[in-house]
Amino acid sequence: MVKSIFSLLLCMGLVACAPTPTATPTKSTIRVTTTPALESLVTHWAIEYMDAQDMVRIDLRILPLEGALDAAEGGTVDVIVAGTQPPRGWFATPLSLEGVAVVVHPTNSIRSLKLEDLAALFHGDNDSWDEVGGDDLPVQPVIPLPGDEIREYFNTLVLEGEGFSPDAFMAPSPFAMVAMVAEDEGAVGLMPLSQTTDVVRVVRVDGVLPQATTVGDGRYPLHIEILALALEQPVGATYEWLAWLQNSLSIDNP
Repeated sequence: MVKSIFSLLLCMGLVACAPTPTATPTKSTIRVTTTPALESLVTHWAIEYMDAQDMVRIDLRILPLEGALDAAEGGTVDVIVAGTQPPRGWFATPLSLEGVAVVVHPTNSIRSLKLEDLAALFHGDNDSWDEVGGDDLPVQPVIPLPGDEIREYFNTLVLEGEGFSPDAFMAPSPFAMVAMVAEDEGAVGLMPLSQTTDVVRVVRVDGVLPQATTVGDGRYPLHIEILALALEQPVGATYEWLAWLQNSLSIDNP
C-alpha cells in the first residue's frame, strides 16, 4: 500500500514538473493587392520583406485598379499599393516615386523627345517619326489599358485630357508593352521605369534620362507617386510592413 501511494505521488510530481506545452507560432498574413503596372515592383518588395521576417506571409493579388478598390471595400484585402489618389475618406500614405518611361524600338534613331512631341505622337497629330527629327517611319503608339495609372497620368498631364490616338494599340501589362514595342520599328510606348529592359530603348524627355536619381529629385518630368491605400489606417503586421517599406525606400533613395 505504501509503495502504491509512493508511486502515485511520484507520478503526480513528474506531471507537475513537466514543461507546459507551448503553442506553435503562426505566421501573420498580409493581404495585399496591386495593379499590373506595379506588379514587378511590389512583388520585389514583398519577397524582400518575407526574407527579412520569417513569421510574415504576404498574399499578393494583381487586379485592375477598380477591382482592387472593390476588394478592399469587400474586406478581402488589407491594403492596396497603387499609383493613384485614394477615394474620399480613405487612408493613404506615400511609399515611393515611379518614373514613367517612354520606350521605342532599339533601332529608332530618336534619343530625346519634348513633352509637346510626346503629346503629338500619342494623340495622333504626328503620324511619322520624321516630324520629330527621326526617320521616315509611321508612328505606332502603344498604351496601357483603360484604368491603368500610367495611362491616366499621361492623359491628364501630357495630353491635357484630350485622349490618345484611336489608332493606338493597347498593352495589357508592362511585359506586353516591351514585347509589342520591340516588334515594331515605329512603336512608342509608356511603361513603369522599373520594368524596362534592354529589349527596348528608353528615351530622354526634355533632355533628361529617367533614372532613380532624376525621378527622385524631380528633374525627370514624368512620374507617378506610389501610395498605400486602405479603408482605414492599417494596424498590426500590415502597419509594420508599410513602416518597414517607407524606411527601406527612404534609405535606398535619400
